Amino acid sequence: MREFNVTGLCIPGKHYMVDISEKVRQTATMVEKGQYFTINRARQYGKTTTIRQLEKVLLEREKEIFGLLVCVRFNIILQGLPADWV
Repeated sequence: MREFNVTGLCIPGKHYMVDISEKVRQTATMVEKGQYFTINRARQYGKTTTIRQLEKVLLEREKEIFGLLVCVRFNIILQGLPADWV
């Protein structure tokens, strides 16, 4: 049974959420072309969920993700960056 999630990552089959798959596909195409993008919204707008879905799409397309930076509540998570970049 799905429920509303008001904290953290939303999971499509578990939580009610807006379908952003087309926006994520467009953003993935931008990444593949080497273009830049920003996600700048207030809290509880789905920034973390969007980044996680983008990561999933890029991995499905077999694209390497060189770095993923997610800032959540002043915590910085670095994944996949070379050690000399951190």
